[in-house]
Amino acid sequence: MDTIGKIMISESGLAHVPQCGHLSWTRPGEQKPKWGWVPDATKEMWNSITTTTPLVATEGDRGLKAERRCSNCYPGMPGDPWV
Repeated sequence: MDTIGKIMISESGLAHVPQCGHLSWTRPGEQKPKWGWVPDATKEMWNSITTTTPLVATEGDRGLKAERRCSNCYPGMPGDPWV
């Protein structure tokens, strides 16, 4: 299995890779969102994320699960881990 690195999981149930611009959403004065993540994630984990097979955070906020993948994080984005 190919390790792609960390998959971040947002409170809204979206999976992101660390390079995603969505990881800096907060504006001055706003509370930062809570995150969970899976370190050492694989391509298979990323590709299997659905509402029926969510990815559950193993670190950070372990109560979070990803049921969707961020469309900005798909393979082909600048610096993507799948190349």
